[in-house]
Amino acid sequence: MQNQDSDKSVHEEEDFATLFAAYLGDKQSHLRPQHGDLVQGVVVAISDKELVLDIGAKQDGIVPASDLAKLDPTARARLAVGATIPAIVVNPHNLAGELILSIYLSQQEQDWLQTQAILESGAITEQEVVGYNRGGLTVSFGSIRGFVPASHLADYGRSSEAERVDRLSSYVGQMLPVKIIEVDRKKRRLVFSHRLAEQELREQRRASLLDELQAGQIVEGRVTAIRPFGVFVDIGGADGLIHLSELDWQIVKNPHDVVTVGETIRVMVLRLDDNRQRIALSRRRTLPNPWEMVAQRYHPGQIVQVRITKLMEFGAFAEIEPGIEGMIHLSELSHRPIRHPNEVVEVGQEASAQILRIESNRQRIALSLRRAATDWIAADDSHANQAGEYIFIENEYNDSLVDET
Repeated sequence: MQNQDSDKSVHEEEDFATLFAAYLGDKQSHLRPQHGDLVQGVVVAISDKELVLDIGAKQDGIVPASDLAKLDPTARARLAVGATIPAIVVNPHNLAGELILSIYLSQQEQDWLQTQAILESGAITEQEVVGYNRGGLTVSFGSIRGFVPASHLADYGRSSEAERVDRLSSYVGQMLPVKIIEVDRKKRRLVFSHRLAEQELREQRRASLLDELQAGQIVEGRVTAIRPFGVFVDIGGADGLIHLSELDWQIVKNPHDVVTVGETIRVMVLRLDDNRQRIALSRRRTLPNPWEMVAQRYHPGQIVQVRITKLMEFGAFAEIEPGIEGMIHLSELSHRPIRHPNEVVEVGQEASAQILRIESNRQRIALSLRRAATDWIAADDSHANQAGEYIFIENEYNDSLVDET
């Protein structure tokens, strides 16, 4: 008997719980959505004046045409009968008793949540530039607008007011890689940085290039900057450096004489430094080596026109043609004994010289000014041979070549 009473009590409790839950569900189903509530609805009708959403509240919600007009074309294209659309309650009961909804505000809500998530992740996004003012660029992010300060543009620099406006206006319509650096929903403030995005992208491209490139590889690049010590070249997202000595076969004192900013040139990869993230390049080694033709164009005994390029204690260097230099030993500068080359020649001076010796494989040519002189006589030749003036002073010559390179 007690067991029966117990079973009856359990059944009664279960029936009560079921009925109470049903009661709450039925009551809640009749609760009218409140202002600001986010609801999901199914599109049941679309007209020129409104869109009707079934939100399951025993009353359809109305989205006015004025709200639909604020949506971008992509969002409007998704509006079709049967589609499930989120919306925010704007007015739960207007004068006509209608439930007024906004799809545009719902989209903004989602966009603000997305910007916060992107800010926290540090991700780079691409956004369209839709306008500009003196302070920077306006970009779109879904249904909201953000701002890129001019100081956060990758190419920001000092310029006149007119130049600055022209540069800013040229961005309109472009897709710009940016990082979100500030989200303030209450103030409706969304700030982007193009400069930080470009810095991160360049680091990524540099790391990728260092994995792909190999020493000896020849690639094309664009000159991005010229410095007294060399030239920086963008070879596909990362900058490499061409040292002054690797610009040309001839001695280069001013890089501006060889290349210009923005010029596209061919370069050879010399070295890759993974630890320091540096790339050493050479333009010179992609050009024809003038020394390869020296043996065909010149021979010992030939008189050539030269230009003095450098004075040393033991002699002088002279350029025969761009990229080809020879050395004139102190004893071959004059008929008379001298202590220093500056007693008879100076840098930039042009003169006639006789080729004494050619070593193409070692890129060396020995020259003589006195043997090319019109008053050269056999007696001097005999004296020179006895004194050993035809013989290279190898140690001095080697040292000079090291200094040059």
